[in-house]
Amino acid sequence: FPEAKLSTTIFVTRTQNNKQGCFSIRVHPGRLIEETSPKLELSSSKVLTFDPENSAIPSCTQQDWDLVVRIIDLKTILRMPEIAGSYQGEVNETNERERAVFTNRSTAPLILRGANICTYVVREASQGEEVRLDVKKFLAGKGKDAKAFAHKSNRAGFQRSSPQNNFRRIIAARIPVGSFCFDTVSYVTEESSKIDLDLLLAFLNSKILDWYFRLGSTNSKVNEYQFNSLPVPTISAEKSNVEYQPLLKKNQWPELRKLLCAECTKPGVMPESVAEALAEMSRRIQQIETERVLKNRSERSHLALESQPIQDTIDAILFCCYGLSDDASYVSKRLEEML
Repeated sequence: FPEAKLSTTIFVTRTQNNKQGCFSIRVHPGRLIEETSPKLELSSSKVLTFDPENSAIPSCTQQDWDLVVRIIDLKTILRMPEIAGSYQGEVNETNERERAVFTNRSTAPLILRGANICTYVVREASQGEEVRLDVKKFLAGKGKDAKAFAHKSNRAGFQRSSPQNNFRRIIAARIPVGSFCFDTVSYVTEESSKIDLDLLLAFLNSKILDWYFRLGSTNSKVNEYQFNSLPVPTISAEKSNVEYQPLLKKNQWPELRKLLCAECTKPGVMPESVAEALAEMSRRIQQIETERVLKNRSERSHLALESQPIQDTIDAILFCCYGLSDDASYVSKRLEEML
């Protein structure tokens, strides 16, 4: 196709009995079909396990896919709906504008949009006009159990849209109680989560879930079904006597990493003590990022110097929990290539 300007897909099929449901994908550069182009071997059963709702076929390396299969084959691995239910922001801008519930009063609460959600914290929006809400008008006629009253709950929110070449695809932060969200934000409430929301933020802001999400994403959206397909370890109810607090208080991150990784002995299982430590590290990052003053917009794409070692420790521990400690460098490199 010498004149092709867009990506072109060719399906090659043949009638034969294929009990394993195996097939291959080859991505060729430019307009040339090369024998040396990388080949990806998959099976339909694993694709269905990877994305039960849409059966998205990933375009990735064979090593990426082999790591995915290792994760989804673990019987201890859960999916997000088993620990947290997400909802789309309670304020639909189009519908509510017709109801005239927006106001120019400076005392009215600012409605948060996706651009307000940064890693671990809410900041001033990087784009879009500020919109304020007439709360009385907005809540009029709505039942106490309606989503409109989610502003009274503790919530963790994440952006519903981020470009494929963004520094992160999943960006999550604590949403202050009393805040309202446009539908460009999705959120999990304290009531809809079986785990500490600060632990949930550690999961969502991790390298491993950002990598996993990118493999099945074909556009800029972070949809509910994609959130629901994210894998998470089982949190064991068994408590250990591991003393992590002194290391955490002294910011001894390499020592803390070694201590907690030693606790993660079964892939796909996170000991409760490790979960508690990760939640505490998440809170520490939130505190640092809340107090941090950004000098320019580009600083939104990375954490503070004091936060990054904590995040690196969280990532290393999560790689252990997913059974991918030896593959952490590969996943980190792949994330850089995906930008």
